[in-house]
Amino acid sequence: MRWILVLLSSLLLWSLAAASTAGAQTRVTVVPVVLEHSARGTPELINDVVRGAVEKLGYRIVGRDEGQADQLLSIKIARVIDDWKVTGVVVDSRTSQVVRRSSEFVEGDGRTLIEEMPDLVARLYDSDAATQASYSSGDVEPL
Repeated sequence: MRWILVLLSSLLLWSLAAASTAGAQTRVTVVPVVLEHSARGTPELINDVVRGAVEKLGYRIVGRDEGQADQLLSIKIARVIDDWKVTGVVVDSRTSQVVRRSSEFVEGDGRTLIEEMPDLVARLYDSDAATQASYSSGDVEPL
């Protein structure tokens, strides 16, 4: 009986560990943020903030020359009057298919954009939230 309890406990711990490192198994290449001409005043720190947000979600960042990435993350930023328009796309590197996309407005200055970026990345990786954000921004539906 004790053997069965030990086995079940081990299986439970193993499955919890596997679940908590699921994101870490996914290798992501983060393309440098593309700044539209209107967003040229954006702090260059934005690239570090995006990479940090992806790592915080548990994904492994790999460079283009480090090996095969599972996903590619691309973010584009534009300035629209006094707001920022942030569009993000996650592409499956094996199939070249867009698996997630998001398009949101951020009100405020460059500091506000930097502060909001981790939440924008988190919502992009949460497919339901990313879909909602795309629809609420008035953009065309995701493909």
